[in-house]
Amino acid sequence: MARPIITIDCDDVLIASLPFVVAEYDRLYGTRIDIAKAYTTGGGQWGTSDKELIVSRITGIQLSDGFVALKPMSGSQHALEALQNTYELHLVTSRSEAVTATTQTMVDTYFSGVFTGIHHVGGGGSKRDTFTRLAPVIAIDDNLKKIDEALLVGTKTGLLFGDYPWNESMSLPIGVTRVENWAAVERYVYDNN
Repeated sequence: MARPIITIDCDDVLIASLPFVVAEYDRLYGTRIDIAKAYTTGGGQWGTSDKELIVSRITGIQLSDGFVALKPMSGSQHALEALQNTYELHLVTSRSEAVTATTQTMVDTYFSGVFTGIHHVGGGGSKRDTFTRLAPVIAIDDNLKKIDEALLVGTKTGLLFGDYPWNESMSLPIGVTRVENWAAVERYVYDNN
């Protein structure tokens, strides 16, 4: 019998990447990005309105030695090792395919044998299409818009990971629960499924 599927985002769920990317971008390009608004490319905070240039710069940072050296979130390895016994785990990331090797290095180093699949949807793909194809019972992400995409295609539960400036929300939609860390993820999954 097939195990139910959980999809898991990479950045700021498995590793704390956005603070590193923003700090490096600010350092390299003389910007002062408001991390709470980092997922928007408007308003000029990225030093250009050219979205392709912004993505290219971010990809360069994601290929850097400093980014590759980022460590996993506390408790993530333990939680995923436990969850993989009951669930089929898929990493679904908005990273572009240009950083596939970076992602694979992280997975091989910290999460070897944990994920059934790694799905890069940046650069033209969509998480919604991947959620449709995989049909997860749970989607874990730090971006509420991505969780909404999962719920729209039939995912039963969305876990909004972290308490970050960019994912603050006064109220969460039905089917979404905020989990502050990996211990809370593990607790929620085993208490509710």
